[in-house]
Amino acid sequence: TYIQNDKIGKIGEYIFHLILSNYFKVDCIIPKFKLTTDRNMSVFGIDALFYDSKKNVILFGESKVCKNLDNAITLINRSLSDYEQQISEEYRLVLSNDEGVYNLSDEFNKAFQTYTEICVTFHDFIEHANVQRICVPVFIAHGKSTDKDKIEEYLEKMRCKIKVKKFFGIETSYLFISLPIINKDRAIEEIMREAVKKSNEYESKATSI
Repeated sequence: TYIQNDKIGKIGEYIFHLILSNYFKVDCIIPKFKLTTDRNMSVFGIDALFYDSKKNVILFGESKVCKNLDNAITLINRSLSDYEQQISEEYRLVLSNDEGVYNLSDEFNKAFQTYTEICVTFHDFIEHANVQRICVPVFIAHGKSTDKDKIEEYLEKMRCKIKVKKFFGIETSYLFISLPIINKDRAIEEIMREAVKKSNEYESKATSI
């Protein structure tokens, strides 16, 4: 089955969503793969928006699906070069939510709604809400070079080649996630089945509200 590159990218966002939710146990502020697949909604730059209530940290995630890790790292660096602007736009269009267009998570609203209602820019927000740190999780799904490749080698390459920097003058931590794909066609088939199931669940919840 042939699947367009943009659809493969959305599959990557869905996997990213599952890993952050189920493995790292952080709270999804709003499912971005749902926003980018809904015809009635605009497409925004950030691939994942999560909140870690235990550490009081907002996560702005970036994901790529590529044939090899090196190409993905090049694309990641390109995205991160203007990531501060992307985060600012994400805050203005989604997180500030001044017209109540989006249903953000209860955890995020509980922590920050008082500030998002009055702060126009992300700079104002981090100052008034006393945000001292953000996290940028980076997820890359990629092919394997050889059967002997080890996940530690992929993560080390990401650590060395991804150009990390501090955003907004506050502490910025990074979380690198590598997912080597052995059989691309089979992986996409399984993921699409689960993605359709999850999409139907969101649709059902939306119509019941």
